[in-house]
Amino acid sequence: MKPAFTIRQQSPIYVGPAADLLPGLLPEGRVVVVCDATIDRLYGPLFQSHDRMLIGSGESIKTLQTVETLYRRFIEAGVDRRTFILAVGGGIVTDVAGFAASTYMRGLSFGFVPTTLLGQVDAAVGGKNGVNVDGYKNMAGTFTQPRFVICDPALLRSLPDREFRAGLAEVVKTAVIEDAGLFARLESTSFGALRTDTDLLSDAISASIRVKAGIVERDERETGERRKLNLGHTLAHAIEKCSARMNHGEAVAVGTAMIADVAVKLGLLSPADRDRIVAPAARPRVRADPSRRRPASFERGRQGQEKRGRPAPHRPARRHRRLHRAADTGRRVRGAGSAIKRSGTYRCGRSTEISSERLSNLPLLFSFSARTLPMPGAYHVLVCAAAPTTDHLTWTVSVRHTVSYVPAGTVVVSCATTRRSAIRIDT
Repeated sequence: MKPAFTIRQQSPIYVGPAADLLPGLLPEGRVVVVCDATIDRLYGPLFQSHDRMLIGSGESIKTLQTVETLYRRFIEAGVDRRTFILAVGGGIVTDVAGFAASTYMRGLSFGFVPTTLLGQVDAAVGGKNGVNVDGYKNMAGTFTQPRFVICDPALLRSLPDREFRAGLAEVVKTAVIEDAGLFARLESTSFGALRTDTDLLSDAISASIRVKAGIVERDERETGERRKLNLGHTLAHAIEKCSARMNHGEAVAVGTAMIADVAVKLGLLSPADRDRIVAPAARPRVRADPSRRRPASFERGRQGQEKRGRPAPHRPARRHRRLHRAADTGRRVRGAGSAIKRSGTYRCGRSTEISSERLSNLPLLFSFSARTLPMPGAYHVLVCAAAPTTDHLTWTVSVRHTVSYVPAGTVVVSCATTRRSAIRIDT
């Protein structure tokens, strides 16, 4: 079977049954399969003749610690440069296994069999492999193309509806970027039809890969055009950091809808086109204000206090209480600078409040890149969700970290790393 696409003449991508394709694509010699327990249980027979190494699941395991564990297991198992690594699973598994393979012994050959819709249309395609560092998204990684990628729509039958919807958010994003035909088909196709009709699903997967493969072919290392593939992701990464209730695809859906709304305010997009984008982007059916949802652990503690007849108010740390009140009232607070400095964020100049009327005069306010490190003349803020009030624009910010970049000479944003805080605009 010929590949449907090939990236940079070295990474063929197949859309078809993995069971038929794998035997002809796996090299002779030793193959080590990296997957999670769920994939091992569901699809173990696909690779039962090969060694298996299981890792966890979820964003929390996408770390250097997991990669280090894999390194040690590779050493214990005698993995060498002749060993082929096959990653089978969702985007987390392919990211971790791809990074481990591309760095172990200066690089091993590897291939991907993504088993989620999000993995097939985005995470496993394009050669980006990386992990998070201290909560910062994808800060350690490589650009290394897999030897092959097999996208089998039949593997998606076992996906829960929520995970399938999360993948659709990436399909919508791709259609918005560069495929009006795919977007029109998504508008006219129901979720149920995509879920059950293999031909419709294969068409959507192939169309999404075609767009991404073309962009990666022209800009593999994201020096220009490939940045378009980050549509909705800056705000999505902020949402993921502030709320454990959303997965990546759901956060991308919300981020895409938010940035479309901003584009309307800036006169870059018509309201009609915004509504067209928001409708399919909202299919994951999630709230756009994840910051207002308490973590499950907080809710359990609160319920326990209520059962014991004790009040359970939300009481932030003392040095942040005034900042919490500022977020609720929109007032400025003296002494915020020291809290900001202690918590590791940055500020300069004089602070003023931003009114909702001034939004149209700040065209770069939302032009953030979530992967830039601190540098002279640049300041960082993690923005989660906008909620315009009567007099001021109130945002939700991270509890611990700042990750986004605002170019020097435009708008410098500073805020304390509290659960809620009024933003200050330095002018």
